[in-house]
Amino acid sequence: MRVIIVGAGVIGLCTACTLLKEYEHVDQLQLTIISEKFSPDTTGDVSAGYWELYGIETNDQRTLKWAEYTYEIFMEEFFSDKAARAGLMKMTSYM
Repeated sequence: MRVIIVGAGVIGLCTACTLLKEYEHVDQLQLTIISEKFSPDTTGDVSAGYWELYGIETNDQRTLKWAEYTYEIFMEEFFSDKAARAGLMKMTSYM
């Protein structure tokens, strides 16, 4: 299976990591990331990232499933040993 991901920011790299984890049993997974910039030269290297359901239809079960899955990944990373090194922290915010 060949997969090409366009972009090496937070979304692109999270997608790549998720695919590698979900399809680790696939013998021939070829994953390629194409991007104009890579870390440490991406916006995500210095910007805050917020997780929020915004501007989407929350009655759509498929969307809610994706959102829940994404949140679980973020929380897994937050509680991992890697969080402090990566600068991950949980903060409240006000809009």
